Amino acid sequence: MYTDEKMDKLKNNMILTKILLKNKSDNINKNYINEVSKTIKEFIKYNISPETLAISHRISDINKIYADYIKYTDNLGIIPEQNIEFIVNIINKSEILFDSVVVIDEFYNLSPFQMEIIKAILKVVKGTYIAMTMDNAYEKKFANIMKIIGALKYYAITQDIKVEKDIYLKQNKRYKDKLDLAHLEKTLLSDKVEKFVENTVNIHCYSTSNVYEEVYYIGYEIKRLVQNEDYRYKDIVVAYTNGAVYRRDIIRYFEKMNIPISQTNKDTPTNYSLIRFILLIYNIVLKDFEYESMNKYLKTNYTNVSLAEAALLEKYILEYGMSGYKAWIEESEDNIGVLKKKVMEPFITLKTKLEKNQVVTVKEYTEYLYEFLEYIEVRGRIKEKSNDEIYGEYNKNIVQIWNELVKALGVLVSILGDEKSTLEQYLCVLDVTINNITVDEKIDLIDAVLVEDISKIMTTDKKILFLLGVNDGYIPSKNSNTGLISKEERESLSKVGIDIGVFGEDKINEENIYLYNTLMKIEQKLYFSYSLQDSEGKSINQAMLITKLRKNFESLVVHKYDGVEDIQEQDMTGCIKEKYILSSETVDKIYPNNIYMSASRLQDYAMCPFKYFAKYNLGAEEKQIYRLQMLDIGKLYHAILSMFFYKVKIDKIDMASLNKEIIEGIVDGLIIKYIEENNIFNSSSKYKFITSNLKNILVKSILAMTQHIINGRFIPTHFEIGFGDNDLINPIKINVGQNKTMIIKGKIDRVDLLKEDDKVYVKVIDYKSGNLTFSMEDIRSNINMQLMLYMMAILEDKKFVGDFLLIPAGVFYFQIGNKKIKLEDVDTNNIEEISLKKYKMSGLVIGDKSVAKAMDSKMEAKSNIIPVELKQDGELGKRSSVLDVGDFYKLLSQVKENIAEIGREILEGNVEAKPYKNGNIGACDYCEYKDICGM
Repeated sequence: MYTDEKMDKLKNNMILTKILLKNKSDNINKNYINEVSKTIKEFIKYNISPETLAISHRISDINKIYADYIKYTDNLGIIPEQNIEFIVNIINKSEILFDSVVVIDEFYNLSPFQMEIIKAILKVVKGTYIAMTMDNAYEKKFANIMKIIGALKYYAITQDIKVEKDIYLKQNKRYKDKLDLAHLEKTLLSDKVEKFVENTVNIHCYSTSNVYEEVYYIGYEIKRLVQNEDYRYKDIVVAYTNGAVYRRDIIRYFEKMNIPISQTNKDTPTNYSLIRFILLIYNIVLKDFEYESMNKYLKTNYTNVSLAEAALLEKYILEYGMSGYKAWIEESEDNIGVLKKKVMEPFITLKTKLEKNQVVTVKEYTEYLYEFLEYIEVRGRIKEKSNDEIYGEYNKNIVQIWNELVKALGVLVSILGDEKSTLEQYLCVLDVTINNITVDEKIDLIDAVLVEDISKIMTTDKKILFLLGVNDGYIPSKNSNTGLISKEERESLSKVGIDIGVFGEDKINEENIYLYNTLMKIEQKLYFSYSLQDSEGKSINQAMLITKLRKNFESLVVHKYDGVEDIQEQDMTGCIKEKYILSSETVDKIYPNNIYMSASRLQDYAMCPFKYFAKYNLGAEEKQIYRLQMLDIGKLYHAILSMFFYKVKIDKIDMASLNKEIIEGIVDGLIIKYIEENNIFNSSSKYKFITSNLKNILVKSILAMTQHIINGRFIPTHFEIGFGDNDLINPIKINVGQNKTMIIKGKIDRVDLLKEDDKVYVKVIDYKSGNLTFSMEDIRSNINMQLMLYMMAILEDKKFVGDFLLIPAGVFYFQIGNKKIKLEDVDTNNIEEISLKKYKMSGLVIGDKSVAKAMDSKMEAKSNIIPVELKQDGELGKRSSVLDVGDFYKLLSQVKENIAEIGREILEGNVEAKPYKNGNIGACDYCEYKDICGM
């Protein structure tokens, strides 16, 4: 009876799956079955029968499943509540209880089942003490406890069991020297404000900008307490409110800070490639061997081909878009053909068995799956992985997972074996089975910080507690999910005397009491922290608990922690995030002479040194995939635009003569020429449609560009002009120390020039297909220095315009796109003006109104082309994006010094995973290396 909790949980869910299959339910999935299981447990816990529930037609569906479940499980012994008579009988015969005194503690809510156990104990023992958290001053919050105490007293009186006088523990001896903690215990559950006017020395509150900084701060403070205040790690407990947000970061960052932790790891089965591999097998058959599933299958390293062979096949699949059963069984004599045949052998056998039997049972599906695994010798691969010298420790649970899986499949067959099922249904059943496999690993070190969810933590003999995530919605939890029985249905049942658990205000009261019990077991210090943004960058508020603390403790200050830099400035060995440094020997091998750079490389380093290292030093690349990507689209845009304006220049086409029809004709010819060299654009009707759409975008963008040129006096002169050793413009050279120079090369989309007397004004334009806009902050942060580098290259090349004096006029981004115009904003007189506004460039203009006018001669109060406004007196307005020539050169000097600093960091070997973050913008958002850097 009730010997293996894991297996009983699996059996329980298998029984529910069997019932759903018999009822031909469409809801055979792990989430629904888990919810059904929870709901039925509630019914049983509160001693509610299917007959009792029959009075409510609102829950007839779940009640039908419940009734079938009770019939099926009767006398199976997998539910303790179904064996209450057996348990009570054992208690009545237990000699060890007869002369014992029983103490019952740590309960807030008792189910009918638990009450029956306690009642049985009361009748046989010498004496019973039941300790419960309660305070007469807060009767409403403790209403449920008072109800339980009343019921137990009534039972004792009716059974002639003596009830002693109640004992109220009013004096808090633990906190006699810690008056602030004593006051907190007194007021934590009270709604009234009671001021504590003395210094608050044992309660601390901190706010941080985001979750990451919050975890950093906690780690830093733990190191400080251990190193400076003579605490041990085992004295400290870290509790968090939102496991999905905090758990992973706490574990990861504490490891980097060398903070030992005790925790219980509950691995989900799908964390293991073995399980993902097994789930893929039938999915591949069901989805007709589509290439994404086959790629995932090959990556698991459990197939009957080697890793090198799998990588070769994967590359072939992605590059050529191979998909479908016919493509996989198509024979060829080359190496790829041999590998395809080898991979398909077990699948062909499996597919033949499935097609031979039109109706297949759960037992047959399971047998076919096991035979597939035996064919590819999966057990041998598991053994190899677990014994691997390098990765054996990482794979240490894999044998346990396999053994648990085999047992689970045995339970599946024993309960559902004869049930007929479609392949789709069997995959759902298999998913339910696998998700009931768990591998628990308790890490319990002698001297370590205990890390756990606040709802699960058991604090004993701890001196300090850190509570993270004291935010609105986390404390108390905003999760109002009441399962399959809604709040309204629970209220309806409650009115007729059927109570199913606590919800609403009672649930909040229960959470508050659990919180109280956890906090007030701590002996010396309490730390409360919260962040101002969640993990997605959205603003979140502090919890009411913080507000209550500030009202009750006059001297309590919420300290603002301003970032990781605060930690790094401290001389705390092991306290800061580890910095990854390459050895000088390695750096010399990577850069034996000079450092060759481009604008994009510099920006990648500024965004994250590790990204730069992985991309350029290691040469790690994403696999080539058979699909059109934004990179391909960007290349097309740049190529066509360069070709278009070069053609206009060479053919001496008058810009004013260009209209939509002429532009379309030229663009059509250029696209045809381009796609001949890029087959991906011409590979299917889908891509032909995409190319057609891109043509429309290009035509609209070129129309806007020609209008920009016509409205000004600058002449487009150079297109896709390079700066480098063998280019028209010399490379940028910057001394970075250690007798080395950084040499920067690149290509500028377009350069427009204006000659006036002995001067030449230069305007740099970069085409962008994304939403990038010019930002001075981005330039100073080094994450977007492209335009300044282009201008720097031109200005430093003394031969670029001969003997003329070269003066910077402006740098701009032109955003390529299909700019939509609202119909209500348009009339016949302003359509051209509105269209031009949509393509207004962002950038920086020299603070000279005559230069600005030369870029937009039609400008009156506000330019529709450049980011400039004029005041009534004709001078440049404050909202213009302008810099005086002197300040422009200072900005260039700052950029050059920033680049030199990057060069020095590179030569020092800094390859730290330190992503740039500014508000909602982060380097990790679209980074192709975020899965391998550990962030």
